[in-house]
Amino acid sequence: MNFLITLVLFLTIGHSISEKVRYDNYKLYRLTPKNAQALQALKDLEETEYSEYNFWNSVRTIGVPVDVMAPPSRVDELENMVKSLDMDSKLLMENVQDQIDAEHRPQTRENEVFGWTRVTSAVSSYILNEILTSTNETVRRMATSHDWYVFPIFNPDGFVYSHTTDRMWRKTRVPHSILCTGADPNRNWDYYWNHGGTSNSPCTDTYRGPAPFSEPSCKSMADFISTIGHQLVAYLSFHSYSQLLLLPYGYTNEHLENYDQAYEIGLKSVEALAQRYGTQYRVGTVYEIIYPASGSSADWVKGVFKTPLVYGYELRDQGQYGFLLPPEQIIPTAEETLDSVITMLREYENSINS
Repeated sequence: MNFLITLVLFLTIGHSISEKVRYDNYKLYRLTPKNAQALQALKDLEETEYSEYNFWNSVRTIGVPVDVMAPPSRVDELENMVKSLDMDSKLLMENVQDQIDAEHRPQTRENEVFGWTRVTSAVSSYILNEILTSTNETVRRMATSHDWYVFPIFNPDGFVYSHTTDRMWRKTRVPHSILCTGADPNRNWDYYWNHGGTSNSPCTDTYRGPAPFSEPSCKSMADFISTIGHQLVAYLSFHSYSQLLLLPYGYTNEHLENYDQAYEIGLKSVEALAQRYGTQYRVGTVYEIIYPASGSSADWVKGVFKTPLVYGYELRDQGQYGFLLPPEQIIPTAEETLDSVITMLREYENSINS
């Protein structure tokens, strides 16, 4: 049996010769709204067009925390708002730049020949290396019985920009307005595009773009997937952060036609992931477990091609470091993720052969 599998890294983080942005004394807070007034205040802050705040995840509902980065000039303002609205607050990072600098520590493994201690893309490239070189019998069987298509970097311009200029960049680099650049490449796909969970402002991180497939990276990826889409058995995308294994859909709370099968396989996959280091993941649909988000690649692949296994990984951690995972955690993240992928494929094979 010969299956096709696509692994895609949606690293929405971006080419410029401008001076590198620094985040000295920027603070990262975890804020939890306890009432409707606090929730609305956070939503208003998130949707402010030229806000100096950076929301590392979206505002959801009462009782659900959101991680917000504040520049030094806004710290007092934010802390006063927290007090006046009686929000729960926890300081996650005293100085965000310190954690950015920590990414450039020397590599931690003596025989390492590739940068597997510096970017989320290391997870997909590490998995690719294991597919090619592992001597583990189970890995070898899965590697040789499937055709694998691996895209370690999905948003190349945005990725480069995140390392040359602004480490916290999360969008593409397409100029959509005079003042703001880029769109969210995981809200730009032409399947129920603009059906909730997106922004119409070019200056926000969740900007959906002016039209579906307005972003060249999304359109080119979709064109390629279309050439193999009806043969795909699995489509996996890797993001950070939150430790979640997400099923489509993001635009609706309606379940997949094979939801029970996909959910059960997901549960077994995260059980396997936890075996190595005890890392705990939750499983559920994007809409139900995090928030509505339309225009994703996962929704498009599932909706258009009815691919049996479609999952989005939100990798380590749960917010202590967020997008700035320490180098020493990256290889363990890749190892446990590979464990879950191998289990996922094995469980699917068992389900269709039983």
